[in-house]
Amino acid sequence: MQIGIVGLPQSGKSTLFQTITKIHLDPASMAKVETHQAVIKVPDARLDKLTEIFNPKKKTSATIEVL
Repeated sequence: MQIGIVGLPQSGKSTLFQTITKIHLDPASMAKVETHQAVIKVPDARLDKLTEIFNPKKKTSATIEVL
């Protein structure tokens, strides 16, 4: 899933980005017109339980790309 954060200046876009990604951005970089990107793995207890039961070769968690 890909999510883009848009909004007016000084509306909290960078604060929201830092909160959901747990990444600290330098205040100087927030003033520039740059795109910050992060990938968040979505924890899923059901997937963990199925992995324990079926013991697959590979486990792929859901991810969210935040732009």
